[in-house]
Amino acid sequence: MSRIRPLNLPLSIYFPNKRLVSLAVELKNVPGALMEDLAVIHRFGINIVGLLSNTATANSPTTSVVIHLDVSGVEEEKLQEMLEEIRRQEKTLSAHILDAGIHSFTADQYHNRILSLNARVVLMSEASLKGLLHSLYTTFGDAAAAAFLYHMGMGGGHAIARYEKQLFKDPRVCIRAIEHNAVAFGYAHRLTIREVGATMFEVIFEGLFECEYLAGKKGPTSNWIRGMAAGFIEELFGGKWSATEVKCVNAGDGVCMFRVVRQ
Repeated sequence: MSRIRPLNLPLSIYFPNKRLVSLAVELKNVPGALMEDLAVIHRFGINIVGLLSNTATANSPTTSVVIHLDVSGVEEEKLQEMLEEIRRQEKTLSAHILDAGIHSFTADQYHNRILSLNARVVLMSEASLKGLLHSLYTTFGDAAAAAFLYHMGMGGGHAIARYEKQLFKDPRVCIRAIEHNAVAFGYAHRLTIREVGATMFEVIFEGLFECEYLAGKKGPTSNWIRGMAAGFIEELFGGKWSATEVKCVNAGDGVCMFRVVRQ
């Protein structure tokens, strides 16, 4: 089993009994630009509690970074002095201090759209996803909720595969990419997709969010990701495919495994 190495995204931060602000900087996309600003923060003895860097590709002349700072006990005059020194750095185009106005809290107030691979991403918290799943089963019953989630997942799987085909072309490269992206986006701790002949794929998740959030129900319990697996393979290889969950943590197994079979 994979060792869990959590990433606590610094989109927003709550740090009890601390005064937090965020520093938003626009930088030239050249080596050393960020290091100059970090060196200034270090010289002023201010602690960094989180940092968000935009993707800086070769064809982008600028990039943006949000740096969350613990300024507890830091006088306003000193904070402004640090800001002005950062603005004087050769590779810094602009710099602003952003204050959420909530004690012990800060958030990225600079960027207003999240992208990954240049496509929009909408993040949902654990509380939101649990509420969505449980309310579906409670409101519509197991059979209807399972059918709804499966077909919703299938549509999502098709859409993901279409987008990845634009980037990677080769269906088997798309499979390798989704193995990485499933972990990077928090769907699971690990994803392995194995091709079993010409008519079957085995899709194996460790730490699949859907089944973890439905703990207490008797497995198999994945329908959303089961449908997504079928739609993804269907889009990549054509024809009609269906997915069955043959192992599930809610049935006492160590992993959640799907067999995706050509019809």
